[in-house]
Parts: sequence; C-alpha cells; structure tokens
Amino acid sequence: MNGWERIWIDPAAADDPLTARVLAALPETPRETLTPEALLAREKHVPLPAAKRRLFLTRDRGSLLKRCPGTRNRVCCNYFVINQGIGCPFDCSYCFLQDFSNLPAIFVYTNVTDLLEEVRVRTAARPEAFFRIGTGEMCDSLALDALTGFSREIVPCFAGLPNALLELKTKSAAIDNLFGLEHGGKTVVSWSLNPPALAASDEQGAAPPAERIRAAARMQAAGWRVGFHFDPLVRFPGWEGAYRRLIGELARAIDPAGVAWISLG
Repeated sequence: MNGWERIWIDPAAADDPLTARVLAALPETPRETLTPEALLAREKHVPLPAAKRRLFLTRDRGSLLKRCPGTRNRVCCNYFVINQGIGCPFDCSYCFLQDFSNLPAIFVYTNVTDLLEEVRVRTAARPEAFFRIGTGEMCDSLALDALTGFSREIVPCFAGLPNALLELKTKSAAIDNLFGLEHGGKTVVSWSLNPPALAASDEQGAAPPAERIRAAARMQAAGWRVGFHFDPLVRFPGWEGAYRRLIGELARAIDPAGVAWISLG
C-alpha cells in the first residue's frame, strides 16, 4: 500500500529487524520515536481513515500465541491466533476492526523472534496435540507483508513443526514474498471472498475477488494448499446469482484437490 502519512517507532522496537525493513521500504515517510503511552496520550480521536494511513512499530508485551476467543454454548474449533499487529489498511464496512480498537495508527508488532520461540516452545510442550494457528484475527495476514516481510520468517518456522499448521488469511493479492519459501505443506494461504459488486461497495482497498482467485491459483501452481472463506455471507438483491457466479469462477480456476478448507460465516 502507498500513501503512508507517518511512522511512529516505539523505542523498545527500534533495533528489531522488522522495524529496519519497514523504515527501509518507506524512506521518505516522516517518522518519530514515541512510547506507546505517549502516542495514545497525544494522538486522541484520530479519524479511522487517517489512522489507516499511519503505522506504529511496537512490541507485543503480552502472550504472543493465544487461543481464539470462543463463543459461549458453541463447540470450539480449537483455533489459535497470532497477532502480528492490530488494524488493517483495508476499509471493509462490516469488519469488527472498524470500531474495535480506536487506535491512532495500525500497530505492527516487531518482536518476531519472541513470537516464533513461543510457538516452538508451546507446540513442543504438547506433542500429542495439533495446533491450527492463524494470523488473520486482528489484522489481514498479508496486507502489510510487502513492508514487514513477516511471512518470510513465520512460514519456514512452521515448516519444521510436526504438530502445527499455519493459516495466512487475506483479502489481498500480496503473495510475492511466499514464492521460494520452504513451507513443507505446513502453511495454508486462504482468502475471504464475496461477489464483485459487494466487494466494490463494502471492501474498499482490498484486491478485487478476481485478483484474489488468480493469486490462489498461482499459489496452487507453486505447490501450496489454499482455503476460502465466504465470510460474511450477505443477502442483497440478486445475491443467489452473484454467489453462484463467484463459485463458478472459483471452480474454473482452482483444483479442489488442493483446497484445505472452505468456510461459511
């Protein structure tokens, strides 16, 4: 994504490799060093469109691998989440992130080494368990990957874990960093999909569905498994035909043998 207005750097994150990659990729973007507390105290009531054009490079100080929040009286899917940040540059009208965080910028967590070590330790501690882990809860898994290079660190890590599977969920077509990585079949790249008319009106900034499907086909051709999420399903005038055409386009482009999962939300 182009058009970043400002970068703030947490002093604790200043020496992290991910910080260096982002700053090198955006050499002309104004930047300032600021603690999280100072940022939140100074940058209050920032409109969401403005916040989506700003980055704060900081460290996640809590648990880095979390169990997905379940719903009472429902069967848990036993999904775990990694938060590589909070916030998304895309502007999807229905997304809970639109009013969840109220942060003045997109937070990007830079302590990747700590994260990968926690994943290794926790999965090794329970060799009898299988961990299905995703990064797409609080942010899009790949929307910022061209800047952060996060995928180039986490995918090889999961390739060496016998009892874990990584899901990278996205509405982007930002897959260039994935080619050539040793994934060992332990990473699934998945896309959220809705009909083109709905994407055009309610998924501003995201790749059009046709581009997402082409990206998925490229990943399949390179030997990766892919997934798809029809989430949220939206009822609108002509929805049945719109979804039927979208599924037809998907069926023509994608080999079902290489689809890890499809979900409805």
